[in-house]
Amino acid sequence: MIIADVIGLVFGVILIAIALLKLPDLKGFVKQFRQYDVVAARISWYGYVYPAIEFLLGVGFLFHPDVRVPAFWTLVFTAIGTVGILRVLNRKIVVQCVCYGTKLAMPVDKKTLWTDYVTIFLMILILVL
Repeated sequence: MIIADVIGLVFGVILIAIALLKLPDLKGFVKQFRQYDVVAARISWYGYVYPAIEFLLGVGFLFHPDVRVPAFWTLVFTAIGTVGILRVLNRKIVVQCVCYGTKLAMPVDKKTLWTDYVTIFLMILILVL
C-alpha cells in the first residue's frame, strides 16, 4: 500500500496544480475543452466545474484515508476524457489541449493520449494494490 500512497501523493499535488492553472482563463479553458471533451461538448456547465473536480480529487489523494476512493474517481474521469482524445485523434482534428490551462496549451496528440493511458494504468495499480 505504500506504493499506492506515494502515487496518490504525487497525483494529489499534480491535480491541484493543473486545476489551479485553468482558473486564470476559465472561459478560454471551457471554450477549448468543449472541442475535445465528450461531456463538456454536451453539458455546457461541465467545463466550468471540471477544474473543481480535479482540485477535489487532488485534495482527496492528499487527505482521504483510503487513496483508492480518489483513484477510482480519477480513473472514471480520465477514461471519459480519453474517449474524447481518441475521437479527436481518429478524426485528425487539430485542437488545443488545455489540460494545463490556456497559457500552456498544446495540440491534442499522441502524448496527450499516453498521458491518459499512464494515468489510467496508475489508477488501476492503486486500486489493485
